Amino acid sequence: MAPRHAVLYWEDGVGWLLRDLRSPSGMWIDGLRSGHHRLRPGKLIGLGRVQFRFLGQP
Repeated sequence: MAPRHAVLYWEDGVGWLLRDLRSPSGMWIDGLRSGHHRLRPGKLIGLGRVQFRFLGQP
């Protein structure tokens, strides 16, 4: 994972969004490459060799 790999942010009326910051290894959501994604609970996020599950809780 790159030091500035992706940014997670909240957008009113939309919810949680994850945006790739043009990292070399990319960003993966549920096994599919993505540059920008609206997250929902349960989504599997991959950043480089790191994977985690989005729970959608503060």
